[in-house]
Amino acid sequence: MKKTLTVLGIPGSPRTDSYNVKMLTVAGTLLPPGAELVMTRAFHNLPLSYYEANPGDYPPAVAEFKKEISSADAILFSTPQYNYSYPSILKIALQWGSLPESDNVWAGKPAAVIGACMDTIGTKEAVANLHKAIIANKMSLLPGHEVLIDSVKDKFDANGNFCSDDCAKKITELLAALLKLTGEK
Repeated sequence: MKKTLTVLGIPGSPRTDSYNVKMLTVAGTLLPPGAELVMTRAFHNLPLSYYEANPGDYPPAVAEFKKEISSADAILFSTPQYNYSYPSILKIALQWGSLPESDNVWAGKPAAVIGACMDTIGTKEAVANLHKAIIANKMSLLPGHEVLIDSVKDKFDANGNFCSDDCAKKITELLAALLKLTGEK
């Protein structure tokens, strides 16, 4: 019996009703049988700055976050753009997950990105900057499959339901490629 593949969804916005949380929720519904998306919120409680801590001696939120990353088969980021980059909450999460270098829980994890913003240029810049950080943290970046969603509010109807078949198709293709990168599917 095959194990269930776990994709850890990491939203780049701390708001529970953000479009990036919504996009990860949509992605979770598009995964094939045998795979699940688990959305983290643990990283919202991370200390704002990194300080030397020995493995096993981390603050509770850091230990929980590192455990979530370690347990995942793949990582799916969904980022807004803040000043043409990804938000500081993701920078803090990336730093805590990668340090100390001897306990870099990102290393080797397949990763992909959804950029969901209101404008095209900001979305591209945020995703491009996040790609650099993903590579620097030794994750296996899914090449050429990022999903860039501009005018994200228009992808949901008045009731908050996702209504973009084109975006759903792109996200489904991204997820299939990400799962393939895990070597399991």
